[in-house]
Amino acid sequence: MFFRAFCLPLVLVSLASPSVAAEKTLPIALTLPAGQSKSARLQNVQEGSIITLAAQAECELWLDLMREDNDLRVFASKMPREWSTVIRIVESGQYLLYFHNRGDKECSFKGELNARLDTQAGASVDQQLRRLSEQLQKVFIMEPIDYQLVDCESSNSYAKGSKVLICRQHLEMLQQQAKDRETAEHLILFTLMHETGHVLLTQWQYPFNNNEDVVDEFAAVLTRLTKKDEAVISQAEYFEQQPSAAEYEHILANNDRHTLSIQRARNLRAWAEDQSLLARWMPVLIPHIQSDQLRGISTTKNPELAERIATELASRQPASPK
Repeated sequence: MFFRAFCLPLVLVSLASPSVAAEKTLPIALTLPAGQSKSARLQNVQEGSIITLAAQAECELWLDLMREDNDLRVFASKMPREWSTVIRIVESGQYLLYFHNRGDKECSFKGELNARLDTQAGASVDQQLRRLSEQLQKVFIMEPIDYQLVDCESSNSYAKGSKVLICRQHLEMLQQQAKDRETAEHLILFTLMHETGHVLLTQWQYPFNNNEDVVDEFAAVLTRLTKKDEAVISQAEYFEQQPSAAEYEHILANNDRHTLSIQRARNLRAWAEDQSLLARWMPVLIPHIQSDQLRGISTTKNPELAERIATELASRQPASPK
């Protein structure tokens, strides 16, 4: 297929990081019998988080911090009776914090655990969002999109003109409801592509730029260009979990333009399986694809599209002097 040379090389893996709260502090108070251990689960710990542990104990303890999914040990040390340690998280995920009493007497200790997201990590997210706009501009003829990570009163994300406002609350909700990190990343990717679809279709003066079903389909196109079709399926599964009755009441009360989620899920599954999806959208895309990208796909075996591409490239050549 001629689309192999035409894709968006997007790297969005760590965009889940803004979903964590800025800072949390939890008290610790445990009594460990001799020779026994206890663990605490740290959920949704994000890349760039700084975990600070401080405690006073009646004995020396061993401390382990491990990833829950693969038992990778992140930190291990014997702690004195009064201790404080700082651990930087380099990979988002679920973690288990173990306290081991390897002595022959019962041991009690009290302290606190503080987890905060490093401000540098937030800056990294902003950099990734800027990179997304730059990558899109390498493929499409378009004005830059101003992606902003913002705090909102509700869980949502919006497109306004050439701005895409990504609500921290929306990303947090997606991560909490997703079954695992990969699914959360898929849902975030589709959210970005949906709002990007609104902006691009508006810039290109497409008449259905506010039709949510059309934008869903275009988001599926953009997602396929990232070679992440599984993100469309994850979004369909997410929509299928939404309660239709409550959603219908919300749509009526708020004049919401979105189709019921169950129908959006059916649409997404159909587009995910549709091998002609990109070809059907090419007449819309061709006038807005950068010339280098067009030349890269001009060898298509589809004669109609090949003619459209040739005509478009010819129209971009400077007029010959008379």
